[in-house]
This record gives sequence, structure tokens and C-alpha cells, in this order.
Amino acid sequence: MKAARWTLYHRLLLLGMLPAVAMFVLMLLFFTQARLDDARQGLFRSTQLTADNLAPAVEFPLMAGNQSELEGIITQTLERSAAHRIEVVNRDGRVVAEVSEKTSPDTPVHRFSSPVRQTAINLGNSPSQGALNPTTTTDWGDSSGRRLGEIRIAVSEAELAGEQQEILWTSAGIGLILFAATFLFSGRLAHRLSRPIERLVDTVQKLPEEDPDFPRRDIRVARELQSLQQAVEAMAHRLRSAEAEREVSFRDLGQARDKAEHANRAKSDFLAMMSHELRTPLHGVIGMLQLLEEEPLDARQADYVVTARRSTEDLLVIINDLLDFSRIERGKLELEDAPFDLRSVIENCFASFRHDAEGNQLTYRLALEGDWEKTPEVFGDPGRLRQVLAHLIGNAIKFTPEGEVTVSATWRLDSESEGTLICQVSDSGSGIPTERLGDMFGSFEQMDISASRSSGGTGLGLPLVQRLVELMGGHVAVDSEPGCGSRFRFVIPMKVHDRLPGPDEATGVSESTPAIGTRTREALVVEDNPVNQRVAARQLENLGFHVRCAASGTAAVDDICDNGNRYDVILMDCQMPGMDGWEATRRLRACERQGQGRRTPIIAMTADVFEDTEQSCLEAGMDAYLPKPVRRHGLRDTLRGLLPL
Repeated sequence: MKAARWTLYHRLLLLGMLPAVAMFVLMLLFFTQARLDDARQGLFRSTQLTADNLAPAVEFPLMAGNQSELEGIITQTLERSAAHRIEVVNRDGRVVAEVSEKTSPDTPVHRFSSPVRQTAINLGNSPSQGALNPTTTTDWGDSSGRRLGEIRIAVSEAELAGEQQEILWTSAGIGLILFAATFLFSGRLAHRLSRPIERLVDTVQKLPEEDPDFPRRDIRVARELQSLQQAVEAMAHRLRSAEAEREVSFRDLGQARDKAEHANRAKSDFLAMMSHELRTPLHGVIGMLQLLEEEPLDARQADYVVTARRSTEDLLVIINDLLDFSRIERGKLELEDAPFDLRSVIENCFASFRHDAEGNQLTYRLALEGDWEKTPEVFGDPGRLRQVLAHLIGNAIKFTPEGEVTVSATWRLDSESEGTLICQVSDSGSGIPTERLGDMFGSFEQMDISASRSSGGTGLGLPLVQRLVELMGGHVAVDSEPGCGSRFRFVIPMKVHDRLPGPDEATGVSESTPAIGTRTREALVVEDNPVNQRVAARQLENLGFHVRCAASGTAAVDDICDNGNRYDVILMDCQMPGMDGWEATRRLRACERQGQGRRTPIIAMTADVFEDTEQSCLEAGMDAYLPKPVRRHGLRDTLRGLLPL
């Protein structure tokens, strides 16, 4: 039986049996050995007694030299005794008569002897006289009792075999009887001790929630276990109370969880709605400002336009931060893994903040260290890297009223295929108290509310930096001293690509051209918002398109399916009343399959920027996806990829 399966009964039984059996075995061995020794000593005594009794019997035949009589006497003695061999030796030590068994014993042989002496015979005148005068003797021989010879008897322990077997069998029988009695007694005692405990344990293990009468159940424990039973009953009361409290807590937790999940869904829905509602007017504002920048303006007007455009860009950054943070919390943010020029991304991001730094009269420096001359393209997400660096540089400029801001970037080429980017943004601003350093990467954390009001910010910048860097496989750290400034440092490992990018690829911006191709192309803008219609139409016209507009998906489908498709490209808003852009695209593709027009590229133009929006557009039959607000270079590059020159 495996030790793991031993129950309390078996353990108690073993505990009772082991000492008893050990004691019985020792006692049995002792008494068995004692009986065997007694049998051996009895054999030895009887043999010696035989020798002593045989000595007087052979006295006269030995004196007379009657060998035949000697042999007859010792033969009879051999047959009646347990002796193996009997010898009669004269005074000279010569054997005058001997007799032995034919077989030689296999067991040890023991020898015993008794001297044969000449004895005197006392004869009185009469019995009464002899009794009255015992000294009256008649000497028939030498009265000195001299030694005539010796009787020698050899005996083998084989004579004890039968008796030894009887002793062993008797001992074994007694041992079995004692073992059985001990087993029965120990088993009964173990059962008497273990059964109440096992019932108690079984009852404790089966404490059901629906059984409120446990304390009143008769467990029938032994008197010694009454205290344990009372303790178990008290525990049962506590368990029921704890179970009731746990059910209440679980119910409250379930309700709180449902509320939290509902609030989280509501938050996501709210962010999606706010993204759409904010991006839709932003598209119009940014688009109009872009168009206005192309108009002839004086210096003051141009400055106003640039200021307005930068303000809308800042607002767009805040909206994007909120959406990105929501994506990260839901685990829906996916990073791009494409080759790009690392040095150009860092230099361009640094340059984009030069105006802000100079406006605050700060010393603004970029330090490049390491293996930049060997730097090829690297794989990664240039947009997210730019976002991380922009947040750190923007914070450094924001919280540094005077002094300097330094951006240092070190590229360490670890191998032919791997490298490490180490960036540090240092400032000479007010610094961060030591006790607040651990909270800097928490959501919605600012140094204090007054700093938030004076410097602006949602408190999402640093949490976004940390999450994005961790998603890229790196880590970020901060070191600061109040009054001496702060140093934010992040380290990101990157895979190396073996091709240097071209000039346009490095910057991500292509040279502007006034038109796509050499002939005038037809474009249809499907957009329910009049301002966004004007923006999209004007952007397309600047690229050389002749533009028509449709205010709904239904109008676009009716126009193309009824009048034929005469457009080179269609810009389709997704969120429209009535028939949305996805349904309109599916119907247009159905018309094309029925032969009512050639296949026209459809570009989705939507304020929805969640992770599944682009996939939904492609599944509906659209060819490209542009999130609002639509930038001029983004629209131009997309058109170039879809339309032949």
C-alpha cells in the first residue's frame, strides 16, 4: 500500500501492531532458544547418566576380560539410549569393546565419559548384623577402588531434531495465535479511535451551503473528541457567516464589475463618438487653413494662418493621445514594422520643435553620438517613435521657462542585424520632487494641478511614452532634481535593415506637384458635411481634378448606377445619414459587377480611427483609407498609388 493512501485507521493499526509484534517476536525467540537449550542440556545429562550407570555394569566383565559380555552390555545400552557410539577402555587406554551406529551423523558430536573403578563388597553375618555393623565387609578384590578403565559415549545433536522441530512448530503456533490476537485487538482499538475522527473529517469536508443544521447532527465521536467536535461546530458557524458575507461581497463585486465594464464600453463608445465629432469639424478647419496658406497673404495674415493651423494641430495631438491611450488599455494598439531612416526621424522631430524653443528663448541642441555613420535603415514604427520623442521634447520645452533643452541620441550597433537606440531629453527647468518621480508615468499625473493649469497638458503624455516604449521592447527612466532640471531617457532595441532610404522616404514627404497625370480627371466627393465637401473638392482641384459632390451615399449610388461611372476616383465619407459609406461602396461594386461601369478606386475618408475601421473599409470594397483630417500630402500620395500617371 502506498504511503499516500494510508488512512488514519491504517496508521493507528500500524502504531499498535509494531511494538506488540516486536515484543512478541523477541519473547518468542528468547523462549524458543531457551527450550532448545534445555533440550540439549537434557540430552547431555541423560547421556552422562547413561555413562555413569554403565560403568558399574562393566566392572566385573572388564576385570575378567570377558569381551563378549562387555559387547552385549554396551550393545543393549546403545539400543536403549540416544548414544551414537559406546567404547570400553581399559586402564592402559586400549579399547577393549566398542559399538556404534552404522551411519555417521551430520550434526556435531559430543563425548561423555565415566571411570570404571573396582568396588568393594561388604558382607555382614546377617542382615540385621549388617545393619548394626556396616563396617563388616568381605573384600573380593582390591579394596583400594582403583581405576580399571573408562566408559566413553558419543552422542549426536541429530537426536534432538525431532524435539527441536516440535519446539519450533509449537513456538510458531503460539506466535501466530498471539499475532492474530494482537491484530484483532489493535484493529479494534484503531477502528475505535479513527472512526469518529474520520466521520468528523468527512462531515467537515461536506459542509454544504444548504445544510444549516450541521451543529445539531450527531457525529457520535468518542468522549475524548468532544472538544474537537465543539471546535468544528464553532468553525461551521464561522464558515456560514463568512460564506454569507462572501456571497454579499461577490454580488457587490459582480455589480461593480458590470458597472465598470458598462462604463468602459461607454467610455470607448464615447471616445469613438467624440473622435468622429471632433475630427469632422477639425477636418474642415485644418483643410481650410491649408487652402488659405496657398493663397497670397501678407505677413500678418500668414502668421495668423500658421498660428491657427498650429493650434488645430495641437488639438489633434490631444485627441490622438486620448485615442491611443484607450487603444493601449484595451490591448488593441498595433505597431508598424517597416524600414525607415532612424536618423532622419530624430532630426525631423527635433527640427519641428525649434520654433517653440526659440519662442521661449531657450538654448536648443541636438547631440548625435555612436555609430550613426554606419546606420542603415531600421525596422520599426517611425510614427510611434516620433510620438514618443515629441512628447518628451514638448514637455521639456513646456516646463523650462529659461535655460536649455538638449536632445541626445546614441545609436549602438550591437551586431550586423541588431542595434540599440538610446535617447535622452534633458532640460534645465524646475525639476521634479523625488517623492513624485515614481508617479510620473501614472495616468493623468501632473506635478501638481497648478502646474497643469499653467503649462497645460492632459497628463497622458508620459504614460503614453512608457506604454509605447514598452510595446517597442524598450524601457524608459527619469532622473530629476528640483531646481536643476530633469532627464528622461529611453532605450529601444531595433532590427537593422541593410538598405539606406531615398530622400523622399527618409522624410516621409514627397515633392509637391500640381496635378496627378497630364489630363484632367474626374472625381466624386461623397460627403454630407458642406464644409468638408468644399475642403475635399478644393484639394482635388488643386491636384488637377474636376470635382462633383454628392451629399449622401444614396445620391452617389443613383448617380453612378443610373448614369454610368465616369469618375476616375471617388472620395467616400463613411459616417453619413441614411446610406453610409460602407453600404454605398458595396452597392457601387455590385453595379460594376453587373456591367454598369468600370471599377473606380474608392478612397475612404472618415473620422473613425479605431483599429478595425480600416479593415472594415477594405472589406466593403474600398481601395484606401484616409483618416480625417486629411492632409494634402497624404491625399496626393494615396492618389498616386491608385491612379496611373
